[in-house]
Formats: sequence, C-alpha cells, structure tokens
Amino acid sequence: MAHHETYLRNSLSKYKYPDMAKRDILGAFQRFKDLRPNVDKFTFNDGSQKELLCLEGTIPVSYKGSTYNIPVSVWLLETHPYNAPMAFVKPTSNMQIRECRHVSLTGKVHMPYLQEWRHPQSDLIGLIEVMAIEFGEMPPVFAKSNNPPPRPTYGPGQAPGTQMPYPGAQPYPQQSMGPTQPPTRPPFPPSSTGNVELSTIQCFRWTVVWNFILCLICSYM
Repeated sequence: MAHHETYLRNSLSKYKYPDMAKRDILGAFQRFKDLRPNVDKFTFNDGSQKELLCLEGTIPVSYKGSTYNIPVSVWLLETHPYNAPMAFVKPTSNMQIRECRHVSLTGKVHMPYLQEWRHPQSDLIGLIEVMAIEFGEMPPVFAKSNNPPPRPTYGPGQAPGTQMPYPGAQPYPQQSMGPTQPPTRPPFPPSSTGNVELSTIQCFRWTVVWNFILCLICSYM
C-alpha cells in the first residue's frame, strides 16, 4: 500500500482535490486487492485526449456459485470525487464483451450509480460493489472458443454430403396416390353344357303346355 501512496502523490498533483481523491482510491485498494493505479491518456468522444489516473485490474464476481475475476478499468476525472468516474469492462485477448443491460459493446459501463453520483454519498468502493452485483446477474464477458467446429462423422458405406437420420426417427409412411379400390368381385363362372340342356327342356315343356291350351280354346269356338 505504501508504494501506491507514493505513486498517487505524484499522479494526483494535477487534480483539484488530491487528498480526497487519494483517500477514495486507497479505500478501494483495501477492499479490492487486485486493482492498481495507472496514469494513461484517455480519449473522449470528441477525439480530445487527456492524462488521467485509472484504476485497473480485476474484481471478483460471483455467478452461479462460482467466482470469476472480471477485468475492469475506472478512470477518474480531475475533479474527482465530485464528478462521476468512467468505468469500463476491459476484456483480455481470450475474452469477448457481451452486451447487456449495463455494458455496451465498447465495454463502457452505464448504471444509475454513475448517473446519480454525488459526493460524499458516492465513492469508488460503492461503485465497484454495485458493478460486481450487476455483473453477477449477467456477466459482461465470456471466454472465446478456441476449438474448431466438430467435423461430421459418416456411417459405414455413407458418402460425405448425405445426411444421417435423427436417432430413433421413424420413416414416414408411404403416401397412397389415390383412393383405395374395393376388391374386385370374381367374374361369373362360364355356363356349362348341363345348364344349356336344362334350359332347352324347360322351353319344350312350356311349348307343349301352350299348344294344349290353344287346342282347348279352338274346340269351344
């Protein structure tokens, strides 16, 4: 901590309230051990640059029962602690920013604590604690995948480009092309010789009966 005090004494020489700024920064260092001070050029939205003090490092975030170290950077304006700092998520080379409710794709942190910043109610410890809580609900970074996509496997005798069926999938039933035809009734059997002879005898009998009736009629006339 002593080496931080020496660094801050020199770094805050251009700040308007160096003692209050140093007190706020040292309190954050005591609470979050992985943060360290650094002076660098900050580029504003209008393209202008200015050397500002930055707190950078990682803060512990609890997510689904595990603790992750989220890299952040908090830039302090020359009027700190009376004006809100600017907080960013600073992903490493193997991380990628996830845009969420309080973090943009550029990594800038937007939350009510910063918008409603007011000294002495607001300080760096409170800001970072709120960031850790919000990041625990939705982590602003995720690890990049270094594994190539898996290559498809083919079954025996299957050529590349043919699709394997889903496991357990049953083939669709074959669709009929039209209405089902009722079974065809068998044709009548052909007439046999015996049936022809029976018809001839019946005709002869009816001829004899009609002739007898005609004879009776003629006898009464």
